[in-house]
Amino acid sequence: MDTDQRIKAILIGDSKVGKTAIVTKITMDIFLEEELITDIGFDFKVTEVDFDDIQYKIYFWDIKQIQSRLLQSYLKNAIIIMMVYDVGNRNSFNSLSHYYDIIKNSYKDLKEKVLFLIAAKMIEKIKKLMIMKRLSMRIN
Repeated sequence: MDTDQRIKAILIGDSKVGKTAIVTKITMDIFLEEELITDIGFDFKVTEVDFDDIQYKIYFWDIKQIQSRLLQSYLKNAIIIMMVYDVGNRNSFNSLSHYYDIIKNSYKDLKEKVLFLIAAKMIEKIKKLMIMKRLSMRIN
């Protein structure tokens, strides 16, 4: 099995949208509670995936909020870009257009080089729904 296939994956989005939780779940199969996560600099993790008899090493770069110019350097040679937002935070969704503009300016042809994924954090939304359900059960 070929182990020389390397893929660079970048996760970008506002603070506290679940980027680190996604990377940790993918690479370590652990779900982190958001209170344990810090938003300083970047995090780097590696995982291996077998696909079509080829073993790929995926290098995940969990980018924290940084300047546009620095983000462009992290984007260099990335094959996968995950833009992450929090469903319960409209500002984090609105920020995706800013990140997309930076990405678009970093690549000549996005369609041929980059796989885009948009992931959404729904934990707070689910917690609120569960609380509302419990309250409605008490009332009835």
